Amino acid sequence: MHYALRIIYYLCSRIMNHAAMFVQVERRESSMLRRSQTSGYAAMVELVDTRDLKSLGRKAVRVRVPLAAHLFLLFFCSLMLLSCGGKSGYFKLEGRFLHINQGELYVYSSDGGIKGMDTIRIEAGRFAYQTPMERPSTLILVFPNFSQHPVFAEPGGSVDIKADASHLKEMTIRGTDDNDLMSDFRAQIANASPIEEEKAAETFIKDHPGSRVSLYLLQKYFVQVPTIPFTKTLQLIATMEKAKKSDVPAVDISRLRQHVTGLKATAKGAMLPSFTTKDIDGNTISNKDLKSGIAVISAWATWSYGSLEIQRTLRDLHKDHDDLHLLSICVDGNIEECKATAERQSMEGTIICDGQMIESNLFRQLGFTTIPDNIILRNGKVVSQGLNNKALKDELNKMLK
Repeated sequence: MHYALRIIYYLCSRIMNHAAMFVQVERRESSMLRRSQTSGYAAMVELVDTRDLKSLGRKAVRVRVPLAAHLFLLFFCSLMLLSCGGKSGYFKLEGRFLHINQGELYVYSSDGGIKGMDTIRIEAGRFAYQTPMERPSTLILVFPNFSQHPVFAEPGGSVDIKADASHLKEMTIRGTDDNDLMSDFRAQIANASPIEEEKAAETFIKDHPGSRVSLYLLQKYFVQVPTIPFTKTLQLIATMEKAKKSDVPAVDISRLRQHVTGLKATAKGAMLPSFTTKDIDGNTISNKDLKSGIAVISAWATWSYGSLEIQRTLRDLHKDHDDLHLLSICVDGNIEECKATAERQSMEGTIICDGQMIESNLFRQLGFTTIPDNIILRNGKVVSQGLNNKALKDELNKMLK
């Protein structure tokens, strides 16, 4: 970096040396050259150009540049060097693709690093994106073929992406340690089978228990899968918890453990875990209220159309089957708004809303992660979970016959 600074400074000096608006040029005999004097002026720095004395009639050019100008040069050079990385408080990514000229990428954060979803335009095979960043977070790039790839962002960080649109598994993302690790892992599994990928992910987590990459791989290969290997998953979480040095906040690992424990407690065939809470009217509710007959526990929000659609389906089913027990968890932060929506939608059953949103104890205890979400019970035992509206309606119609 110091070498680059010297080069930039030299080039800027040469430009200033030839800019008449900043200098005073005095033509004197080369033998008459002497040190500049400072009399009534700010400190001056003398630059002497003797490259082509013949063309000047053997006249030397002495350029006197104010010290302030040199300070400006140093400041300008520093800005140029800083611009090579990410802007403080921002994260920058840029990249180029082979075999794709124009298109769009989408980017969102799996841990709240950015709000919502942004669009990144691809022009002439290149793209660039910059976003405010307060803390390290994981961004997910969604490609035109709907494949998703993580980028580990951090304030002031900058990464470069190179990829062939026809071989995205071989994509490289360089610029930070985490992205370098992920690129190496991606290259390792480029031609691996699903079983080999899972094994490679397990080995990586054990070798790098404090890496944010490990947290991502743990979720991808051991949590966000149709059948969770609970024993192995909890063992890997314990490995990350014991890391002597970690870039992963302890609260993130704790939440993952709580989530996996909740999923294990509500896996198909498991008995509903014990809980006690209060509904929006202040009545005490517990798991014992759902220990007999058919029951549905669902999660919804006033801002989620899909979850409200499920609530209408459950309401209609309840009208025909009053022995169907309904318990719903509203994840709104405003309890009064929850009550108003429930009344407006004529919702049935018991409604819980503590204003804690997705941090609600019962929401996490039951292993819920998305809105909408649901669990179907028969005599207190889990029959199925996470069904969409149609699947939920079909399943309940069969059970209620």
